[in-house]
Amino acid sequence: MSPKDFYTLNGRIKTEEICLKSGTTWSYFDQFVRGKRRPSVELAIKLVKASANELDFVSLMNCKEAA
Repeated sequence: MSPKDFYTLNGRIKTEEICLKSGTTWSYFDQFVRGKRRPSVELAIKLVKASANELDFVSLMNCKEAA
Protein backbone atom coordinates (compact mmCIF):
# COMPACT_ATOMS: atom_id res chain seq x y z
CA MET A 1 0.00 0.00 0.00
CA SER A 2 1.03 3.59 -0.48
CA PRO A 3 2.52 5.71 2.32
CA LYS A 4 -0.69 7.76 2.51
CA ASP A 5 -2.89 4.65 2.76
CA PHE A 6 -0.56 3.13 5.36
CA TYR A 7 -0.74 6.25 7.50
CA THR A 8 -4.52 6.54 7.11
CA LEU A 9 -5.07 2.90 8.06
CA ASN A 10 -2.51 2.62 10.88
CA GLY A 11 -2.24 6.11 12.37
CA ARG A 12 0.73 8.08 13.52
CA ILE A 13 1.94 5.86 16.37
CA LYS A 14 2.39 2.72 14.25
CA THR A 15 3.80 4.79 11.40
CA GLU A 16 6.38 6.33 13.75
CA GLU A 17 7.35 2.83 14.93
CA ILE A 18 7.96 1.74 11.33
CA CYS A 19 9.99 4.89 10.73
CA LEU A 20 12.19 4.23 13.75
CA LYS A 21 12.78 0.62 12.68
CA SER A 22 13.78 1.91 9.25
CA GLY A 23 16.13 4.59 10.53
CA THR A 24 14.07 7.58 9.47
CA THR A 25 11.77 10.10 11.12
CA TRP A 26 8.03 10.71 11.04
CA SER A 27 8.56 14.17 9.52
CA TYR A 28 10.58 12.71 6.63
CA PHE A 29 7.98 9.96 6.07
CA ASP A 30 5.25 12.60 6.11
CA GLN A 31 6.85 14.13 3.02
CA PHE A 32 6.22 10.81 1.22
CA VAL A 33 2.61 10.84 2.45
CA ARG A 34 2.12 14.36 1.06
CA GLY A 35 3.89 13.58 -2.23
CA LYS A 36 6.70 16.06 -1.63
CA ARG A 37 9.58 13.58 -1.73
CA ARG A 38 10.36 9.99 -2.44
CA PRO A 39 12.70 7.80 -0.40
CA SER A 40 15.97 6.38 -1.59
CA VAL A 41 15.83 2.81 -2.84
CA GLU A 42 17.62 1.70 0.34
CA LEU A 43 15.14 3.45 2.63
CA ALA A 44 12.16 2.17 0.64
CA ILE A 45 13.42 -1.40 1.09
CA LYS A 46 13.85 -0.82 4.84
CA LEU A 47 10.33 0.64 5.12
CA VAL A 48 8.82 -2.33 3.28
CA LYS A 49 10.64 -4.79 5.55
CA ALA A 50 9.82 -2.87 8.74
CA SER A 51 6.14 -2.79 7.79
CA ALA A 52 6.09 -6.55 7.13
CA ASN A 53 5.37 -5.81 3.45
CA GLU A 54 2.35 -3.63 4.20
CA LEU A 55 4.08 -0.72 2.46
CA ASP A 56 4.59 -1.29 -1.26
CA PHE A 57 8.00 -0.63 -2.79
CA VAL A 58 6.57 0.60 -6.10
CA SER A 59 4.15 2.96 -4.33
CA LEU A 60 7.00 4.36 -2.26
CA MET A 61 9.09 4.98 -5.37
CA ASN A 62 6.16 6.69 -7.12
CA CYS A 63 4.94 8.85 -4.25
CA LYS A 64 6.49 12.13 -5.42
CA GLU A 65 4.18 14.41 -7.37
CA ALA A 66 5.05 15.05 -10.96
CA ALA A 67 6.68 18.44 -11.46
